[in-house]
Amino acid sequence: MAEKIYITSDNKAAIKCPSCGKTKVMDATKYTEMKTAVKGNIKCPCGHAFSFILERRKFYRKSTRLSGRYKVIAPPSRKTIGTMIVNDISKSGIQIKPAIQADLEKGDKLLLEFKLDDKHQTPISIEAVVMTSFSGSVGLRFCSNDVSDPNIKAIGFYLF
Repeated sequence: MAEKIYITSDNKAAIKCPSCGKTKVMDATKYTEMKTAVKGNIKCPCGHAFSFILERRKFYRKSTRLSGRYKVIAPPSRKTIGTMIVNDISKSGIQIKPAIQADLEKGDKLLLEFKLDDKHQTPISIEAVVMTSFSGSVGLRFCSNDVSDPNIKAIGFYLF
């Protein structure tokens, strides 16, 4: 399985050999604007060859299958509500799949409600803005990224 490597804020990527632990830091500037992850292979001086995926996303994304509800809260003329499955979640956003094909558009503001599958079944109620829609799924960015927000804090603990 390929090792996921994240690009840091200074456009560097640290590739660590899973065999010996030796780390190589590379300049990843040319990969930051790519739409997809970059796959590669590398051979460490210790002789171990391995695959890696250079992830352009800023934050780790956790795959899930959480049930929940959504409601369009802006623009106010739209009153769409429905059920959803949370496909994945990160520190800054979420990908959902509405149970029924929904007419959600880029810029719509939604209120999302679901429970994490942690030991406390932590309830989350958070606002997010539609960024993209594809193949029946919707990508949203959280309106708040304030770590004092209890929802953001709970999601942060859930991810790690």
